[in-house]
Amino acid sequence: MVLCCICGVQVTGTSHGGRCAQCLQKEVDITEGISRHSIVYQCGSCGKWQRPGGGGTVYVPAERESRELLAICLKSIKGISKERSLVEAGFIWTEPHSKELKVKVTLQKEVMAGIVVQQVMTCELRVNGLQCSVCKKSFTRHTWESNVQVRQRGDNHRTLLNLEQLVLRHQAHTQLIKVAGTKEGMDFFFTKERDAQAFVSFVKGVAVVRHHESKHLVSTNVHNNTQRFKRTTCIEICPVCRDDLVFLPPPLARALGGLPPYMLCSRAASFVGLLDPFSGRTFEVTAVDFFKRPFSSSFSHPQLTEFVVLDVVPLDFE
Repeated sequence: MVLCCICGVQVTGTSHGGRCAQCLQKEVDITEGISRHSIVYQCGSCGKWQRPGGGGTVYVPAERESRELLAICLKSIKGISKERSLVEAGFIWTEPHSKELKVKVTLQKEVMAGIVVQQVMTCELRVNGLQCSVCKKSFTRHTWESNVQVRQRGDNHRTLLNLEQLVLRHQAHTQLIKVAGTKEGMDFFFTKERDAQAFVSFVKGVAVVRHHESKHLVSTNVHNNTQRFKRTTCIEICPVCRDDLVFLPPPLARALGGLPPYMLCSRAASFVGLLDPFSGRTFEVTAVDFFKRPFSSSFSHPQLTEFVVLDVVPLDFE
């Protein structure tokens, strides 16, 4: 048993160089070299945070005082390495509108053989505004790479209105940068070609459509032999809507399997469902068959009147 050379307390076991554990912790500063002030960047338009180490181009969504934002803050603090093990980290409450974040971290480090010192420090991070690349493109002209034009030609656009609701319900508009309305439909603009193709696949799964693609050259780099194209996909939706009365010409009715001339459209989704109102017979027309032998509506839903049959009296002609 020895006495501490600083405070005079009796030290049992390892003397830590003639000092007790409390005095050793006061003399050794394991937080030296760790930045107590740092900067994090947040996009003022979409609210996403810049992830350090991504070249300044990776922005991720994170709520205030969330685990995701805490990970971004810890990566922004310089000096935390393997020599100082991170034991615990958490936010210190600040005002919701404050442009400053405070993070409390607990560190451990082995200062001598078998002697581990634990200390707590507070880091302050300034929140600076920086617009992300996606928001920059949304506010700049001629930045879209792919355009999807959705059209429904005819007097009735009920299928197009239903498609708009399906896009919102299934979150198919998350990668859009702009939507423009036209006389017969809408134009959807994307920054990447694969996002536009995913949107086209979604539309083909919920409506009877046909599409064709085109592209035009925007610029060419002769030094590395690369070109930049803008691609346009035009989607034409079937003009027949649900509850429309359609008239099938005799040649078309025979080609579809001997259908009656007047049919009622019972469904307009990935196929056109036709219903014979007299016999109750149903028939499905795929997108390939419809645009190969198209037909139109004789009367739309607002022009028809719904009747309810209350009683049926069979007649005996004998």
